[in-house]
Amino acid sequence: MSEPIDFDPANNTIHALRLEFGDLDEHDFILSDQSYQYFIDKYPNSPVVVSKYVAMAILAKFAREGYRQRVGQEEA
Repeated sequence: MSEPIDFDPANNTIHALRLEFGDLDEHDFILSDQSYQYFIDKYPNSPVVVSKYVAMAILAKFAREGYRQRVGQEEA
């Protein structure tokens, strides 16, 4: 997984959020830029609230798509 070539989390809020949530695979982003921008625009004065809602959107996407991962266990 590599970061996009023009990746700049210090000056780009979307990139900062992608770094915070590990959404760095430019060929398979978890959320679109538009999704991140929606939360940034909706809560412009509260980065903590933006992070909270981005996290919930990522969790909802994983839940909807049925991601399952086990560590050190085999599926029965």
